[in-house]
Amino acid sequence: MENEADTLGFRLSRTYLAYAKAAGKVTAAEDMTPEQYGVLHRLTLVDGISQKKLASLHARDQTSISKALDKLEQKEMIVRRANPVDRRSVLVYLTEKGRETVNVLTPLMQSHNGEAIEGLSEEELNLFIRVLDRIFGNLSE
Repeated sequence: MENEADTLGFRLSRTYLAYAKAAGKVTAAEDMTPEQYGVLHRLTLVDGISQKKLASLHARDQTSISKALDKLEQKEMIVRRANPVDRRSVLVYLTEKGRETVNVLTPLMQSHNGEAIEGLSEEELNLFIRVLDRIFGNLSE
């Protein structure tokens, strides 16, 4: 029988928890969680996106995204507006306050990511990303 510490699930979980804990320390400076930062950052790339699409891009269910959006709305980082094309849909927009927060946190998160991949060559990092994407794809199908 495989030692638990040798399993893929254990290694993925341990790595995710360490990454999330360290990211949480970075985002806490702006009273954010890493997930909230991720949503704000995504909105800098695609503003005015539906909650459903946002959930899909973050591989989260709509309930989790909705909770994150509720918190961000309370903090005046985002606004939600009815979709003029589809009234059943709500679009999410970044506010100026949200944009300022992303501008503060992005360099800090880039530094955090740099620490996480320290010592990896570009080739190793690219291979690691491809392997993670393949595992995700295998489990998402």
